[in-house]
Amino acid sequence: MYPVLFRIPDPTGNFPDGVPIYGFGVMLFVAFLLCSWLAGVRAEKVGIKKEYIQDLTIYLFVGGLLGARISYILMQDTPRDVFDFFYKLPRIWDGGIILYGSLIGGFLGYLVHYVLVLRKAGITTGKVADVLAPALVLGIALGRIGCFANGCCYGQVPPAEVPVLTVSFPLGAPATQELVGQGVQTAAGFTVAQTMDQAFDGVKVEQVDPASSAYAAGLRPGHVIQKVGPNDVRSVDDLTNALFNPKLWPRDQRTLTLAVRDDPTPVVCQPGSLGLHPTQLYETVSMFLLFLLLLAYSPFRTRDGQVMALMMMCYAVHRYLNEQLRNDVRPVGFEAYGSVLLLLAGAMIMAGLYLRPPQYQLTWESPA
Repeated sequence: MYPVLFRIPDPTGNFPDGVPIYGFGVMLFVAFLLCSWLAGVRAEKVGIKKEYIQDLTIYLFVGGLLGARISYILMQDTPRDVFDFFYKLPRIWDGGIILYGSLIGGFLGYLVHYVLVLRKAGITTGKVADVLAPALVLGIALGRIGCFANGCCYGQVPPAEVPVLTVSFPLGAPATQELVGQGVQTAAGFTVAQTMDQAFDGVKVEQVDPASSAYAAGLRPGHVIQKVGPNDVRSVDDLTNALFNPKLWPRDQRTLTLAVRDDPTPVVCQPGSLGLHPTQLYETVSMFLLFLLLLAYSPFRTRDGQVMALMMMCYAVHRYLNEQLRNDVRPVGFEAYGSVLLLLAGAMIMAGLYLRPPQYQLTWESPA
């Protein structure tokens, strides 16, 4: 919805419009701070120095981010060569974060920290896992808000007869571009003639959707578009380039201005995608509820590792169901099988823990 939250003036002139501050990156930063703090507090309650956990969160964050980006680049955005790979790797503001890839990368980061630090300090994996589980869920909840701001991980167009809350993303968002590419909708609510008429210096409008913002702004069939913003339009290719070239159409721009032949008043509209399931927010709500569940369950665990096992099973079920509503370009098979494997792994860990003697005895105080 708002991929760029604001811009910082750049006195050097390298960024004429200012340095963009991306919503996705801001939410990742907020998630890192809050999750590190929460994990440190929970660690001290079980006798682990918070410094150990705070150092561990850096390994988890870096490993998770690398795993998420590498899995996306290799599966969805194949690089041309090694230089292109390293060019794409840090561009998190473009989206392209695969959560299951981040789990793999984060786990590898944990192994490095465990070998170097935790094992020598006598800190067990099960205890650390239970400390981290609620913080990881909180991080996912905050990260999905970043996805919503960025416009990635979007949902499907719900059936017209299903009364659900939907959201529309701006013209520059990945959701709109993908729907246009699939032929599900027009780019900005109107269609144009595909063959040039030499009588016109511009592109002739053929049809306008009566429900679109372009129609409400006064665009009608027969109008000839000569400019999109400051860019001249003399062909369909010019129009397409003006609408979808990120250099000409910043992703945070929401208003489209069309100059029409023989009409001094420009057409100013706000085109966007069709109404979509806000699957990002579905996950935020679901993860917040899971966060509360894990906090409530933690005092009742009898063995280290049970909180993490519960988190794995619950998240896998949610993710598998939420994936049925998503429509973004992603490695569908990888994520679907990842959910199944995560569910099985969580169930096996929980069952294995119950085969061991309890580490903690629950005590019940009778009322006075």
